[in-house]
Amino acid sequence: MAHLRQRSNGNITNLLSAGGIVDIRIPGGTGYSNVAGAYLKLSVQASATVEFVPAAQLIDFISFETASGKVIQKLYGDQDLWLKNNLLSQQEWEMKASVQNANPCYGPAVDAEMTNGETRDFYIELHGFALKAASVFLPAVSEDLILKIHFRSSASTLRSGSTMPSLTSLELVLENPHITDNNRTRQMAGHRLKPHDYLHSYTVKQELSKTLAPATTYEIAMTGFSGLFSEVGFGIRSSITGSSQNIYERIASLEFLDSSNTNIIGGSPVTHLELQKMLYPDQYQDKQPEYLNAYRYPFSLSARSAVEHGLKGGYHPFSGDERIRFTTPAAEVDEVQTITNDSGLTFDGGFYRLSYNGEFTDSLEWNTSNANIGAALNALPSFKDYDGTVAVTGSLSTALVFTFGGNFAGKPINKNITLVNESLDDGGATTDVSFSHALTAKGVYGFPASASYIVTIWGSKHVVMRVDKNGQVQVHSS
Repeated sequence: MAHLRQRSNGNITNLLSAGGIVDIRIPGGTGYSNVAGAYLKLSVQASATVEFVPAAQLIDFISFETASGKVIQKLYGDQDLWLKNNLLSQQEWEMKASVQNANPCYGPAVDAEMTNGETRDFYIELHGFALKAASVFLPAVSEDLILKIHFRSSASTLRSGSTMPSLTSLELVLENPHITDNNRTRQMAGHRLKPHDYLHSYTVKQELSKTLAPATTYEIAMTGFSGLFSEVGFGIRSSITGSSQNIYERIASLEFLDSSNTNIIGGSPVTHLELQKMLYPDQYQDKQPEYLNAYRYPFSLSARSAVEHGLKGGYHPFSGDERIRFTTPAAEVDEVQTITNDSGLTFDGGFYRLSYNGEFTDSLEWNTSNANIGAALNALPSFKDYDGTVAVTGSLSTALVFTFGGNFAGKPINKNITLVNESLDDGGATTDVSFSHALTAKGVYGFPASASYIVTIWGSKHVVMRVDKNGQVQVHSS
């Protein structure tokens, strides 16, 4: 396998902090054979301790264009989460997650935090990238092709810290299988005899801010959707910054309506449960619905083949007159658990630990603040990996109250926080130290309070990249 590497043009040092656009040019006539793989390599160096989102979400979108500005394809950074957790098997994603600054749940990697002076390389696989999806014979393309990469600023990508790393290098890597000279000559001759059409997916994205409330039905016009779509998707987030951008809210039901008010994904509204339990196991490989309320509906027989290889295994023709109608569920209830000091002792020394899902905090002093207790729990993998949080109130002398939030808000937890006494004492009393656990409020799936949310509708349609006899590129909707 040969690797064709193309570096970015221009000053890239501050792109992760300030955002901006940078080009990577693929010279015409370059390459060895058909493109079998494509990814970006980002090399970064930290100047302070920092933690940020998975590498793909550093990018707003990528516009793949001809030298004359014709757009062949767009790829979006935040769609990477949907693609990886839906189209890759658990094993495939686990193999790739760490090099993209993520864990298998798309939370921060185990070693996501970078320290001053540290350097790292991150790799972003370009799922559905036209050259790879259609296996384009690159030497036959005589004109230059350009990737315009739009980076997001640190305002939306920082998890913690104040200064994003410097981007020291940015490369596009294209994998070309080795072929014989005779084979290469035959393929080149074939391309010079007649045009060649390459079918690939093209992502359409529509995003808007909208005030939403529990138990309410809404409609949004899908004005940007026209053409043959292999699948459509939908999600609601409270924010598109930091870790919040990966927390999607649950809905009660969903419809995609055509101009005659007919639901094109079934006669009745499709419920959250139906999307989770019926559709996903058949179409998608991973277990993403367990923690990601981002909804997809395929028209293709294979969602993966449609996105990754441009195969038309089924589609629905959109005219631009369609609407999405969705209903939010009743108000959610955050789970609350309480640990009560049954012995009634007033502590003046000693240590204890808290446990959750088989994981333990470090030892905590008897007078540790509630904020630090919460921080200790939130640092456990079972919280951090899923962007879950817990807030702590009360006191050790009476009762500690734990309210679940973040990606655990409005969900039944089904796991208890417990306290393990190490050496708590009240100055020598002989009474045994004892604590009990109680479920104060069971978490209930639902919708948060009325507020402004980011609503995202997206779809994958088919586009033809035609390479004519002279190696020039044209773009046609299928």
